[in-house]
Amino acid sequence: AASDVYKRQVLIDGILRKGHTLLVTARSKAGKTFLMLGLAVAVACGTEWLGRHCELGRVLFVNPEVDPPSAENRLHDVAEAMGADLSTVQAQVDFWHLRGHAQGIEGTAHALFSRVERGDYALVILDSVYELYTGDENSAEDARKFFHEIDRIAKHLGCSVAMTHHHAKGIRSDLDALDRGSGSGVFGRKPDAPLDLIQVFPPSEDDAPCDGVTVWRVSDSGLREFPALRPFDVRFEYPCHKLVTDAAELVGERIGETVKATTLKKYVEESEMFEVEQTSAQRWRVVPARAPTGSQLALE
Repeated sequence: AASDVYKRQVLIDGILRKGHTLLVTARSKAGKTFLMLGLAVAVACGTEWLGRHCELGRVLFVNPEVDPPSAENRLHDVAEAMGADLSTVQAQVDFWHLRGHAQGIEGTAHALFSRVERGDYALVILDSVYELYTGDENSAEDARKFFHEIDRIAKHLGCSVAMTHHHAKGIRSDLDALDRGSGSGVFGRKPDAPLDLIQVFPPSEDDAPCDGVTVWRVSDSGLREFPALRPFDVRFEYPCHKLVTDAAELVGERIGETVKATTLKKYVEESEMFEVEQTSAQRWRVVPARAPTGSQLALE
């Protein structure tokens, strides 16, 4: 379209443009740092993040929270799990470790401007916001000042900025994603691409994932440049988040042909080994075929 001429190029397909801001919110210990490391790898290698293509570019990971050796070991583990070329990741991703030296967003911005040239990086990741935020988290004015500095970083360095933020305590899953982040509502409204992760709890123990694996529902609270995302699920299997693939898509990939969900369901229903158990009007699952009861055996 002619209007696209005036828009910035895309960094993350359907989510983020170059020079814009991304904020990911989730509860504490939800693996947000691993998610950001996955984004760093995806941009560094020009591959996918959360199923979305990322344009190739260099990344600066500002780390005010994690011990430096641990952070770099995590990057290595995430890159390896994603099947990325480790030498490419090492060349494309730089760390700026600030643990014990964090000085607020204004001081951080000033230091960035003195050491980084415009165009050096396609993406700067700040993990996380609370380590760099010095004002009152519940003050709309202080939050606006914080995001003003974030915008200044993006503009001055010609890069996108991605950040992580934590949920408020006792957050409810039925609360709008826009209002789950801790503090002022500015956190949910100011970023160009606000994404939220909330844990998905299985309806029964039979549906629970393996030990150490958690499932998260990803949704947006208002993408400024793109249509709303259809909420989707990811599994956090240490050390990275993996897109939960639709069963029909997974089978299609294995056999090299497109398979419709209705066709897959029909095959399962006709199988002697498995049955279809309807869990809702739109969802079903595959369970082992039940052995016939004594009365059924007698009738046969």
